[in-house]
Amino acid sequence: MKNILALPGWMTSLKLYESGDFDVNIGKLDRNSMPANYVIGVSLGALVVLRDIKNIKNKIILINPPVPKRN
Repeated sequence: MKNILALPGWMTSLKLYESGDFDVNIGKLDRNSMPANYVIGVSLGALVVLRDIKNIKNKIILINPPVPKRN
């Protein structure tokens, strides 16, 4: 397991994440991904991170999470 796990948002091209320096999971967190030092949720991937936040023991980074529209 790498130290960084990225959860990209919907329709994100995996070519953006081909550097090999970190792992990429789509749509879920499994037991193998929980020990990552940093879990990064990008766009809709941030919702996956927030759904499983109780199982993540280390640092969480949310990038462009969807938020409700403000009036």
